[in-house]
Amino acid sequence: MSGWKPVNTRLKNQGMAAGNQQEQRGAESSMRFAYNRRSSPFIYRQIKKERMDIFVIGICSLLLLAIVAALTTKFARRKEGEPEVVMLASGDCSSCDGTDDKCEQVCMMEAATKEVEYYDDEELDRFRGRQSDQYTDKEAEEFAEVLYTMQPHEAKGWNRSLILRDINVPDQIKDELIAMIEG
Repeated sequence: MSGWKPVNTRLKNQGMAAGNQQEQRGAESSMRFAYNRRSSPFIYRQIKKERMDIFVIGICSLLLLAIVAALTTKFARRKEGEPEVVMLASGDCSSCDGTDDKCEQVCMMEAATKEVEYYDDEELDRFRGRQSDQYTDKEAEEFAEVLYTMQPHEAKGWNRSLILRDINVPDQIKDELIAMIEG
């Protein structure tokens, strides 16, 4: 225990009195707790008000920044000549022209929930489940007969009807059907 000395002995050796150290601690503690409500209510209120002011200024700054960014974006688009985005209301499935995949998908889903529409082709139901490369030329002529008797705008609906009925179009007339659909 030769290295251990009581606190008072160490302070005396360093030239400090215990009383001076306590005064110094008292000054530090009063500074540390100066913002306490009990010790100084006026300072506490003022600091609370300053913090609230900083918070309000921060929120207002963020709002102002958002408004400036929105206006800058809007004016930059107008200067570039970029047209504003206009969302067209999707019409019925007869307005799908094949360029919009989403329209096609929505129409297919809509058609799946409705009753299947027949185009005077009930006799083709016997081909349900057959692969498109397994038709004879005579069977493909039955499909061609139905295809050539309809209006060009009906071809897409007929194709949907065949898909919903699980009837594959014969390979022999696929090119003609696609040409009629694309107009």
